[in-house]
Amino acid sequence: MAQPNEDEQGWVLDSLHDLIEQKGIQPFVSAHLLTPTEEFFPDTWTPDKEGVQQVLSRMMVYAGLQDLQVSLVLSGQPNQELNSLLVTPYEKKPAGWFAGIRHNCCFFGMDVEHIHEPEEVVAVFGHEVAHAYRHYHKLEVEDIEEEERLTDLTCVYLGFGIFNTNSSFRYRSGGLNGLSTEGHQWSIQSKGYLSPELFSFALAVQWIVRDLPNMERTQLLRHLETNQRSYVRKTLKRLKGQRASLCHRLNIPPREDWPSTPPLEDLLKEDITFDTFWSTEKNPKHTGFADLFEHTSKSRRRDEASSHSSDVQNEHIVFRVPTDSNVPIILVLSLVGLFGGNYLSGGAFVFAFTGMFLGGWLGYKVGMRWTLRDECSDPDCMERLPKEADSCPRCGGHIVGMIHTRNQRLAAEEEWHETKGDREEQAYIEEIKNMMSH
Repeated sequence: MAQPNEDEQGWVLDSLHDLIEQKGIQPFVSAHLLTPTEEFFPDTWTPDKEGVQQVLSRMMVYAGLQDLQVSLVLSGQPNQELNSLLVTPYEKKPAGWFAGIRHNCCFFGMDVEHIHEPEEVVAVFGHEVAHAYRHYHKLEVEDIEEEERLTDLTCVYLGFGIFNTNSSFRYRSGGLNGLSTEGHQWSIQSKGYLSPELFSFALAVQWIVRDLPNMERTQLLRHLETNQRSYVRKTLKRLKGQRASLCHRLNIPPREDWPSTPPLEDLLKEDITFDTFWSTEKNPKHTGFADLFEHTSKSRRRDEASSHSSDVQNEHIVFRVPTDSNVPIILVLSLVGLFGGNYLSGGAFVFAFTGMFLGGWLGYKVGMRWTLRDECSDPDCMERLPKEADSCPRCGGHIVGMIHTRNQRLAAEEEWHETKGDREEQAYIEEIKNMMSH
């Protein structure tokens, strides 16, 4: 494994500094450093829906996102809709994905082909939960590739580093029984956006900043893949004696000012609410994200209806009501045209009639231009609404549509409130598709 150059190492340190500056030092210096052991994953592993849910639930809690709910789709075959939703293009369907947060619920997915090895499941969801963490805390950057690299680095920041460092490149013999390596199969796997070298460098920096005792470092090193273990050791040796400069570079305060590590027993008691769907040939009930969004959002809206109904009803909405008051102007200008035409024609009827016609036509056009307008549907307001306005300049009501007469106002308001959730959800689905297709 080649050593990262100075620019690459500088990127890691600068990015960690920015992350710490934005979200604080707690995860980086005090979060539990997760290992593939029963200490952090005490649940009996099964390669099925329950096993995947248990892992994802643990990762959400360890990331401090336990107040959010989760909707998870498990997909067993390529899906055109899924491919259109990915953040970045892939030649193959990715192992896992994160598709946003809506109604206090995170949307995740995973390819069932990757649920057989628990360490891989942890690594996959480590990356996706890091995406959720960055999204929830508004840390995302516009550049997609840069955001993916920062998400990998966030895995280290949150304490997931061993799993995702291993996942960046794995060469092993054996299968997995529980969370220990056993068996007689050979495989090479590579996942993640950071190189194994940069992952290992970031992991070593974290251990140095934490000033881990040699015994704890040795225990953690045992859980790393051979190549990554070798590189972390070399980095630890190379950076020996540089803890003070690293802490200064990352703006880490003295140890006595560090927050305490949350008790593991408390974290293990936390639970996450799940909606989980299969998208496979054997169970085609939910075929993709559209079904998942629709089902979950409707259930969330039902749960939230009682607590938010008063807010919805109190929301002030108005409609545009077209008005036309040009008849008096047409009449006046028609009379002017009549007498003017009669005067100019010397009393000839045909010219008087022509003058009246032209005056009426001109009055109609001027009246349409001057007096055809939209007014606010609120009977206590009736303010004239500018053509491009989104809200009434007088009563402040949000303009949501147009009705023909004010008599339609109450029925239109009721229909708008009843369908608001469906409109929002459809707009959200389109937003997700547009965002992830770029």
